Amino acid sequence: MDIVRSMMKAKSMPKEFWAEVVSCVVHVLNRCPSRSIQKNTPYELWSGKKPNISHLKVFGCVAYAHVPDAIQKKLDDKANKCIFIGYSSETKGYKLFNPDTGKAIISRDVTFDEQGVWDWKKEEPESPQPRAPMYMDGVDEREEQTQQSFSDSSTSGGRPRRESQLPTCLNDYVVGDTIDHLTDEDVVNFTLFANCDPVDFKDVVAYDRWVKAMPKRILRYIKGTQGDGILYSKGQSIELLGYTDSDWVGDTVERKSTSGYAFFIGSGVFSWSSKKQLVIALSTAEAEYIAASNCATQAVWLRRMLGFLQHKQDDSTMVFCDNKSTIELTKNPVFHGRSKHIDIKYHFIRDLVRENEIAVNYCKSEDQVADIFTKGLKMKTLMKLK
Repeated sequence: MDIVRSMMKAKSMPKEFWAEVVSCVVHVLNRCPSRSIQKNTPYELWSGKKPNISHLKVFGCVAYAHVPDAIQKKLDDKANKCIFIGYSSETKGYKLFNPDTGKAIISRDVTFDEQGVWDWKKEEPESPQPRAPMYMDGVDEREEQTQQSFSDSSTSGGRPRRESQLPTCLNDYVVGDTIDHLTDEDVVNFTLFANCDPVDFKDVVAYDRWVKAMPKRILRYIKGTQGDGILYSKGQSIELLGYTDSDWVGDTVERKSTSGYAFFIGSGVFSWSSKKQLVIALSTAEAEYIAASNCATQAVWLRRMLGFLQHKQDDSTMVFCDNKSTIELTKNPVFHGRSKHIDIKYHFIRDLVRENEIAVNYCKSEDQVADIFTKGLKMKTLMKLK
């Protein structure tokens, strides 16, 4: 942890990035010599080849990620200013964080300023403070400003006219709901509440309503789920199996579907996902096809990871789907009226099927494990699948 603290202090990184710092430290230490292993590196002992350290950069430095020409307009910046927060574990690229948008990206076309430090304490423009009206000799300042003296120079003899007061309608009439003024005590209480730290679990259980709810809710849940868990049996074959499913138009507002997948090794699941699709599917087959494509990309990464761990998958990875039309779409490379509008990136699964990387097979809906991640199920079906 000394290395983690040093790296964070060197670039004034907030504590929210501690996980990225730890991941970066592990990445670097695995490529550094160690006395405990005869001055070899852990990476070399594991993979059998010397590591390449030319890609290592200073954590927290300023980085400029190139904006692709396809989405870059004429007057836009050619690069976005970001912060380097580590290395991607899925692809060859750098993990960057853009504080202006609050999003993390992965890019390979990056220019680094390793001496640069992000200014986290940028001064924000002060908003004008409302000024309370002043009272002079019992007269409101706003009323004083509305009193004007008029004289009609066109009148005979230049006789001045009497002074008149403009109507102060905003003071006499109330528009909308009335607003109660805050007292000094309210302001103090609000300030103390805004500056106080959030309560932890010890403070939460101090409330009576939480204590009363624990025997009825929490303990009942614990008692009913004592036998639940993921069991990894010894001696099982290291064979990768996948299940993919979707919930067509599960989002009734945006009319988008939900993709879900689950991967097994041996007797237990170890990788799963439930995510709303980015496009609107026109049919159940299209929604299942998009979900199968997302499942296929995860299968490719898992196959490479298992190969890196000396458990190479010699045969095709079986992916089970409960939609026969989707299975035919993965095997038919012809673009016809029902599939020509599907984005080309989702046809990546066809190449994987043709190259025998994966094999999409049919399974019944009652045996589809990925249903848990896409839709609500009946209690009987849920207990069977989990």
